[in-house]
Amino acid sequence: MTESREQIADFSLPASTGQTLGLDSFKGKVPLAIVFADLSSDEDRELLDELSSHHKDFGNERSQILVVARATAKETRQASEEEEWSVPILADASGAMAREFGAEDEDGSTRRLAVVADKEGRVARRFDPLPIEGDPTGVTEALLYAIRAIG
Repeated sequence: MTESREQIADFSLPASTGQTLGLDSFKGKVPLAIVFADLSSDEDRELLDELSSHHKDFGNERSQILVVARATAKETRQASEEEEWSVPILADASGAMAREFGAEDEDGSTRRLAVVADKEGRVARRFDPLPIEGDPTGVTEALLYAIRAIG
């Protein structure tokens, strides 16, 4: 029996790279790890440092990691340049993608969570809440493990 998986919501947002990235940029090509984070949170900035330092590991697994932040395109570019983050950050200024993925709290703040999708855009794993427990390396390991499990 084949397992039926939920399709992730379509998205298309400006990225810190200067491009507009959307589901169609990756669907049919590579698995995705999508992490929702708050650029104003020190803990989330540490997480971005960690994810960026392991950006190549996601590439080595023939996958892509994206971070989604409730910020403008200008803010994501500026933060990426200042912090030298290589991982693309999608500018979800309106919070629409966060709401669609269930990453927005009632007060409008971003909840840290992640979704790993196969190359067809089907949810393979959802981390809600995203594991941190004071060690952002655990997040990288969990996301890479979920990507490897897709096969």
